[in-house]
Amino acid sequence: MEILNQLTSESKIQLPVGKHGWDRTAKTAIPVWIEISREKNVDVLPRMDEIVWPPELQFAATLESRVHQETLLQIRDWLAAGGRKASLVPLKERSASIFGDEKRLDKLMKTELFGPGALTLELLHCYPIYPDLVWEKGNAEAPAILIIENSNTYHSFCRWNSISRRYAACIYGNGFMIHHTCKELPRVLQETNPEAKLEYFGDLDATGIRIPFHLCTLLKAPVLPAEFWYEVLVTHFEQTDKRPVKASPGAWKANELAWFSDALRLRVEQVFRSGYRLAQEFVGTDYLRAVPAGVPTVGDAQ
Repeated sequence: MEILNQLTSESKIQLPVGKHGWDRTAKTAIPVWIEISREKNVDVLPRMDEIVWPPELQFAATLESRVHQETLLQIRDWLAAGGRKASLVPLKERSASIFGDEKRLDKLMKTELFGPGALTLELLHCYPIYPDLVWEKGNAEAPAILIIENSNTYHSFCRWNSISRRYAACIYGNGFMIHHTCKELPRVLQETNPEAKLEYFGDLDATGIRIPFHLCTLLKAPVLPAEFWYEVLVTHFEQTDKRPVKASPGAWKANELAWFSDALRLRVEQVFRSGYRLAQEFVGTDYLRAVPAGVPTVGDAQ
């Protein structure tokens, strides 16, 4: 115990605290265990501006945080090993080759490393892969094509449209993914009705409205609200005895609400000001079964 006490005073070991850590069967109590104190070797990382960066990664020297240091060093090593002459490959393949993790680049693209003046996919010689546009052909003579935001509602509308034949096609928008797959829309138009107008039906919240609002910019063509279905959604909210779970619609903008006709815009705004968002799934299979044959389309509404 004299030795143990000496080691304790030198901070080389720690003795148990509490009676359960001691054997008291002998005259001199001895510890059941001891903890050896080891000095931690703290490796001091260099500052970002102390590292020699290649021209492509000069922005790294301006970073104050070292949080991305290891990542950038891996990219530096990849460039030095011939990355500048690498073939153009899908993003996940490049991620696997640089980091040994096919999902790493996807995560990094959401950080400041891919901000202005920093990393680009061009530098890494790769490109993202998006799923093909999912759509189902309807009545080629119908005057409109319907883009539907969510998968369950898309499925229900496809089944309904195969009977009602109100739309030339139903397209699965998959939320913001439609912004990446919209380049395939001309093919859908060509294979159905090239003169068809594009309608959009999604959730009634700030995000759901922003999707088609931005889609108009990408396509440089109008994407019209499927006003009949939005009216059904709002009317359901106004008349039902059982309100949906209250959830914020998000930060909406007046110019985005102007996408709707004046009458519908005022009703949608009232829903938002009441603190609600409306999921498009409230217009589902049960309602579609009862929809009369004379459902108005874009052309009828105008």
